[in-house]
Amino acid sequence: MYKKRPIGVFDSGIGGLTVLKDLIDILPNEDFIYIADTAYCPYGTKSKTEITQRVEQIVDYLINMKVKAIIIACNTATANAKEIIEKANIPIIGVIDPTAKEAVYATKNGNIAVLATNLTIKLGIYQQLLSTENTRVYALGCSNFVPLAESNNRDSEETNKEIQETLFQFHDKNIDTVVYGCTHFGLLNESIKRSFPNAKIISCGVPTALLLKENMEKFKIVNDNCNKGKINICTTGNLKSFKGQISWFIYPYDTIKQVNI
Repeated sequence: MYKKRPIGVFDSGIGGLTVLKDLIDILPNEDFIYIADTAYCPYGTKSKTEITQRVEQIVDYLINMKVKAIIIACNTATANAKEIIEKANIPIIGVIDPTAKEAVYATKNGNIAVLATNLTIKLGIYQQLLSTENTRVYALGCSNFVPLAESNNRDSEETNKEIQETLFQFHDKNIDTVVYGCTHFGLLNESIKRSFPNAKIISCGVPTALLLKENMEKFKIVNDNCNKGKINICTTGNLKSFKGQISWFIYPYDTIKQVNI
């Protein structure tokens, strides 16, 4: 029965759904519980202590829901979850390590840009993981992108203008690889790519999903059910607003509800 338990996934808001999408593609027979902590979004402008406490609360909630593994589909949360991950008795995987490894593998000229929340950049984990003798890392805190991604106007000219102005500093850096160090940024992909037309974009979803699959195979907890898994989505914020925010998410889900954590 343990194999049939769901996998918990959480993010500060809707950005982690871009990770959930890849998890579903790579592990289609697994059940997932996704929590969007929209009541506390954004994480990237809060203190390390606040984020660590919040991550502990959500991890405890998911463990009480009898999940068999947890994906922290948020870079800021991952950066503040080291002790939580180490002491857990189930696999807990953050998005930073697998994403950074993919970027180092992908770059050809060594010029890597990291776009993340202010707190993730301040903590410097991506910079540390990406820095080798063959790479030059350009890191930028873009917490202002998170509300743009969460809004229903993410494709507007105003949004595009703000993104282009923020990223203009990279125009002469010959960047060939861009790391989305925030899962929200995939929702702004078209606008961001205008500043990096020739660069490879590294998002968190696929590298994280592949690492989860590897760990689940190692611990023999892959669901051997042949049926398509169930998807249950939760928000800590306003349910009506949340439904409007995720209209782009095309994967069918079984339930959607508001939870108090």
